[in-house]
Amino acid sequence: MPGAGNSCHTGTMNGYDSCACGNLKWYKSTRCAQCRKAAEPIREQRFLSHIEPMLDDRGCWEWTGTIHPKYGYGYITVGSKKDGTKRPYHAHRFSWEYHIGPIPKGLIVCHKCDNKTCVNPDHLFLGTPADNSRDMVAKGRQARGESHGRRKIGQQEADDIRNLLGSGVFQEEIAKRFSVSQSLVSLIKLGKIWTS
Repeated sequence: MPGAGNSCHTGTMNGYDSCACGNLKWYKSTRCAQCRKAAEPIREQRFLSHIEPMLDDRGCWEWTGTIHPKYGYGYITVGSKKDGTKRPYHAHRFSWEYHIGPIPKGLIVCHKCDNKTCVNPDHLFLGTPADNSRDMVAKGRQARGESHGRRKIGQQEADDIRNLLGSGVFQEEIAKRFSVSQSLVSLIKLGKIWTS
């Protein structure tokens, strides 16, 4: 498990080496978290207590704390209830700030490993939302066809629409039968969507 402390050592151990002050730091960082004062010590300890390195080939550090039920990302609570600043914060963003440093305005922390619960800083990179979308498309992770949550029809219905079009049934009539728009029927006819 990754950790920071006052033990001084030389060389790299599990992705960590020594900061100038003697503390452990992630090997890509110029300073340890204590030197950067990125987060208060109690929060750092709480963060580190929720990391479980995976022993598989991926090398992910699984977040074992709270997982957002809708989006699947790990999160940690930051701020104070007393001063009204208490709020959830993505665990992978916290990991980036703890191990590497601040996240520049306009950039987001993306996963190379595509594991939403991974907080291994070696698996994270900074990018724009557009970079993240390009990464998603390049890896084939975008929802398409049957897997798309907002689809109106499935592959079988699209095949039925094509057969009806081939039989000479008008697009408007087909759209009414399937409770879809005429433009969707047209896109199927033109082969722009639901291609077999």
